[in-house]
Amino acid sequence: MVEHGTASRYALGCRCTDCRTAKNRYDKGRHLQAQALGAAYPHRIPHGTSNGYQHWGCRCDPCREARREAKKRWQSAAPKTRPAAAEQH
Repeated sequence: MVEHGTASRYALGCRCTDCRTAKNRYDKGRHLQAQALGAAYPHRIPHGTSNGYQHWGCRCDPCREARREAKKRWQSAAPKTRPAAAEQH
């Protein structure tokens, strides 16, 4: 069995604090690697995609627009779980 406090254990379904922390560290490391790779080899960035914006760190106009559109789609598909502003006290 995979030990606690690892991204692998998180992938198997564990959501304890140690495993969540390990998964966050793993994701951050992958994100930084992608950004460094994109800086070194900009032709590898999938321009005009939400992935180019979010994971590669590209901020060109096509990537910004793709991210904006993806965010709109995600928000419109997300369940309305937040109470209306007037109902919050």
